[in-house]
Amino acid sequence: MLAAAKTLGRDIVITTNDIASDSALNVARGEFLAVGAQRPYDQGVAEAKAAAMALIGKEVPPYVSVPTLRVKKIDLLSALKLVTKEDPPASVVKVCDGKCF
Repeated sequence: MLAAAKTLGRDIVITTNDIASDSALNVARGEFLAVGAQRPYDQGVAEAKAAAMALIGKEVPPYVSVPTLRVKKIDLLSALKLVTKEDPPASVVKVCDGKCF
């Protein structure tokens, strides 16, 4: 879809809930993409806490969820670290060139 938008030269925004390397590179370049990153590690922690609370007799909601993280170019590197719990890929850091804190 991104390739088609580039080919057509359209002024559109494509959204995704995935902050994999490809989408992170597109955000770093400022290309067409808006990202709301899922936070699977944090979701697992929230579910584990809810399970532990249920085991000790506390009331818990039937479903717990961690909100999606809005990712913008200015906070791309910190968002990547928060979501993946690892340093951002070197390819993304290079494209950011000090502009994605």
